[in-house]
Amino acid sequence: MVIKMDNINKFVSEMLGAFNGIIAIILILGTFIAAGNAGGGFGLMILLAGLILTIIACGIVAVLIDIKNEISKMSGKLDKK
Repeated sequence: MVIKMDNINKFVSEMLGAFNGIIAIILILGTFIAAGNAGGGFGLMILLAGLILTIIACGIVAVLIDIKNEISKMSGKLDKK
């Protein structure tokens, strides 16, 4: 039985993308809870900082996943030539 690594790589990449989305949702919900508990101006600062950090962290992971997918596509095209 031969297992093609392209299929496994695609599956792992898709799962990592889904996991990244789940982590982003959890971080955003945690940010809202923390900001709500803090209240006042400090809660607004927590909300903004949490959202910005979540966008940066999960955005970087999403970009890296996309780069990996593009490199895999290019590699597949080069192998066909």
